[in-house]
Amino acid sequence: MPSRLHPGLQKIGCLSIFLFANYFNFIYPLVVGGRNGGYMSKFFTYEERLDLQKYLKESLSFKEIARRVGKDLTAISREVRKYSSEVATGHPGFPFNAYKNRFNCRKKNICGNNCSRKSAVYCKLCARCNNNCNDFIEEICTARFRVPYVCNGCENIRNCTLLKSVYDAEHAHIKASDHTKEKS
Repeated sequence: MPSRLHPGLQKIGCLSIFLFANYFNFIYPLVVGGRNGGYMSKFFTYEERLDLQKYLKESLSFKEIARRVGKDLTAISREVRKYSSEVATGHPGFPFNAYKNRFNCRKKNICGNNCSRKSAVYCKLCARCNNNCNDFIEEICTARFRVPYVCNGCENIRNCTLLKSVYDAEHAHIKASDHTKEKS
């Protein structure tokens, strides 16, 4: 009985056909139909940006986000890197402080009478510590430079006093629309 498979697929075996079928089932919904009416638009709508923000907070991989949103993997990566914002915030009760030795620092009264926290025992609790300390060495969180490039899904974000990269859908949409206006 003649096989109904493509002649090239007959020779490569069952495992390869299985892998090909799984690959095709993954790619086909993204290209045909899907959310964008049959094509993958390179521009993000506001709703897609909201979904992206939600998925980043859930710590999903770019591959999974791309599948759910119906966009190319590189489009997701480019969107996050291009439109994320750097935010200098502390955590509740602590100001932004990027001093590398902030946990062990015992300096007091560096900013003198201009201190923003008069009740602060140590300068590390003052928002101006980074600007006034002669020994200041900035600590940079290296997680911001690896995938997913943002702190949205980070487990330590509530206790972090370092500079954060955050993807905010509303801010990203405004930035993108300003960027497209500049081009035209």
